[in-house]
Amino acid sequence: MKRVIIIHGWEANPNSEWLPWLKKSLEDKGIEAIVPAMPNPDFPIEKEWVETISQIVGTPNTDTYFVGHSLGCIATVRYLLTLSDGDMLGGALFVAGFSGNISIPELEEFYSMEKDVREGRKHLLKCTMIYSDNDEDVSIEKSEEFKNHLGDTKGVLVLGKGHFSEYEGIIELP
Repeated sequence: MKRVIIIHGWEANPNSEWLPWLKKSLEDKGIEAIVPAMPNPDFPIEKEWVETISQIVGTPNTDTYFVGHSLGCIATVRYLLTLSDGDMLGGALFVAGFSGNISIPELEEFYSMEKDVREGRKHLLKCTMIYSDNDEDVSIEKSEEFKNHLGDTKGVLVLGKGHFSEYEGIIELP
């Protein structure tokens, strides 16, 4: 059975943004959807987030997919970097992901350590990155940098969706 693990971002929770809508949409299609509450979302610690993801995934396989929003994208890649050679997942959809410093001190641990995200990408059969032209939290440049670091990733630039957040009116992500 296919399953999708949806990882929220900084200061968020499983009921934030469009996550409840996506969970229900996937379940209506017979796909298991898991939206964990990540630990300490206001002051995230990389190790705790990666361990939480690892516990949820258990044994990775090609029926496992990820959807990450903002910091959830980075946390997903950090998890992928822990996998063994040959471990493969079905794919990932990254929404408003970023590389480098975006000037949020609480997230410094996630972007201050240099990691080879391409090494994480090799564990995904498919990978897509969605980002917006008017995201005030993550610039187009930081999103494209993330996409380019991943390599072999489809990029989808959408107009006027900001950071794909509830405060911008985004409660669905068709």
